[in-house]
Amino acid sequence: MNTAELKQARWVTVKKVLFWATVPVLVVIFLTWRWYDARYPSWEEEVRLSDGRVITIKQKHDYIKNYGTRQSWVTFSLPEMGGKQTWRSYLIPMVIDVADGKVYAIGAPRGPSNYNIYDSPRYFLVAFEWNNGFQRIPFLSVPPALRETANVLRCLPPLSHRPVTIADKAKQWCDPVFSDLDARVIDERRFKTLSDKYAGNGSRRSE
Repeated sequence: MNTAELKQARWVTVKKVLFWATVPVLVVIFLTWRWYDARYPSWEEEVRLSDGRVITIKQKHDYIKNYGTRQSWVTFSLPEMGGKQTWRSYLIPMVIDVADGKVYAIGAPRGPSNYNIYDSPRYFLVAFEWNNGFQRIPFLSVPPALRETANVLRCLPPLSHRPVTIADKAKQWCDPVFSDLDARVIDERRFKTLSDKYAGNGSRRSE
């Protein structure tokens, strides 16, 4: 074997070593990404507001298998808020909307521990208004028209359906909370009954 052939053989050996050294690293990176996406899934989603505007929000959830969403972050931009802001809560987001120049957000707790964080909300759902930050307000303070229908996905879309468009949401929504109602309908009476079951007797209730 001459010098040129020897160099070529060494180079081939080096490439093989580098390849097999890289494969485990790539596998670890891939598995880490899959774990992170399962634990902290995020996606962009189009949301139609009641005034007809369509905005893009970014949802990120702290999601635990066999439990659900423990906390969430919803980032979006509106001139009524002075630009991009993030609504962080221990809730499953359901509504982002605007009325009379005010920005509102509504979410639902997942499980008793999240329910108790908000002092057993009387209507189960928890509402916020933007006021130099998202401040909690009584649920019934939200204009009635904004309390009727959800416009934000409360379930996790599969990777193949991200980002989520208005058309995607028109074709398929999340499973309904109440089996006999459309999944987007917010039935205050039903949610209050659900809250009563969670709260039990003598519990402190928040609005």
